[in-house]
Order: sequence, then C-alpha cells, then structure tokens
Amino acid sequence: MNTTINNDYKEQELSWKPTIHVKHNQDKQKWIISLENILKFSFIKRSENTLDYIYSINPDKADSVFKILYACKICKGFLSGKIKANDKIIAEYTSTTKNKRDEKSLEYLIEYWNKVYELEKLLNQKFSPAEITKNFDKESFDFYRLERCLLDKKPYRIDDFHLKEITLNGLNENYINEFKTKKSYDFTFKEKETITFANQQFEFYKVKALFNVIIKDVEISEKTPPIMLIKILVDNNNDEMYLSEQIFLNEKDTFAIINPENLEYLKTAAPL
Repeated sequence: MNTTINNDYKEQELSWKPTIHVKHNQDKQKWIISLENILKFSFIKRSENTLDYIYSINPDKADSVFKILYACKICKGFLSGKIKANDKIIAEYTSTTKNKRDEKSLEYLIEYWNKVYELEKLLNQKFSPAEITKNFDKESFDFYRLERCLLDKKPYRIDDFHLKEITLNGLNENYINEFKTKKSYDFTFKEKETITFANQQFEFYKVKALFNVIIKDVEISEKTPPIMLIKILVDNNNDEMYLSEQIFLNEKDTFAIINPENLEYLKTAAPL
C-alpha cells in the first residue's frame, strides 16, 4: 500500500468549479439553491428579518468526499443569517434557535467529512461518499480506530472482550516458570490487520498490549527444539484486564512503541 500523500488532491480541488444554481419563484417568493444533486436549500422570506427554510444534503449523490464537504460548508453559511450564492447576497435575516441547532448539526457533519478527507489523503485513496454512508453502521468502529490512530496518533482501549488463552512460541522453561509465579502479567504483541473502510481494504501494522492478565495455567503444546509452543490459559472473569491497541501505516513505526518502557504510554489509552 502506497502511503504517500497524493499531491493531485489540490489540483482536483482547484479544477472543480462548483456551479450553484439559484431559482426564484416570483409568485410564491420562493428561492431554491442547489449544488449539483448534493445540496438543495429552499426558503421563503416571511418578513424583512425572518424566513422559513428547508434543506437536504445527499452524500450518496456526491462523487467525491471533497464535494460533500464543500456542500456542508456552504449550507452552514446559509444558516448564519446571510444567504450568499455566486458572490451575491440573496437574503439577510435574523438567526433563530432553529438556525443555531441546524448549524450545530452541520458542524458535526463537517467535522466528520473533514476527517474522512484527511484519511483519504493519508491513505492515498479516493473514497466514495455513497459507500461510506451505505456501510456506516458496519464500518463505524473501524473508522474511529483509524481516526484515533492515524489522525490523532494515539492508542485506543478495549475493556469488553473475551479471552480464554494466549499462544506464544520461542520461550525457554525458565520464562514459563515466571508466568506461573506472577499474580498478573502484561503482554505485548505485534501483528498485521486488514481493515475495511468505504468498502475498501487496507493492511496496517498493529501493536497490542494486554494488561493485568491473570494466568490460570501454562501448558506446553509443542516442544521440538528449537521451537517451544506454549498455551497460557487466562482467567476471563477479571474486570481489571484490558486491551490497548495502536495502528500504524508502516512497520518501522511499531518498533518504538513495542519496547517495554513504552507500556506506560499504552496504559494511558482511552476507550473509543
């Protein structure tokens, strides 16, 4: 997977010339403002300072994340008390409680799509807004993991998980005896994981840290020199046990965090 940020994004933004259509029904004093099939904003001015409006934003009609993000931003501008389209002020009015509530909803939308756009650039992949909205419930957990790790560059914590056993290899018998004598133990692993977002698959490197693991028993599954495969049976009825994980684009980024001295950093992980 190529993880270099694509410099074509700025060119794509500059090459797109958004056309905002404005229609005015003189008889009904109704205005309709639209951006392709993505945004429709209509209003009727009731008096000098008040108007009634409705709007709809359709991510599934946008062929790029940048376009849906642009539509959300201009719609938020319409709710500010000044409606401006194609560099022309169409109406000014006094903002109401409804305006402020709708503005807040659009702020959340803008924040979400802006994060998707940043991930798109970081992963050097174009996302389909239609695929994102269609798979939102199924892929939301993975989105929040990618946001936390790749954008915020922080680990996340999982408290509610089921673990019966841990399998390790390459350990000597003295190490096994240490497992048996300690009351609880911390483990760190490194692995690859494939994550699906916007119905596309990406391969990442992941560091996992298990904390406060209570060991019930240790079994040797295979003892064929130079390999020793052991199975650690875990007490799953342990409210103190939790898992911290961090996802990385490159394997080299995992080396710094997997050192024992960085376990304290992983302990600070907050739940998603």
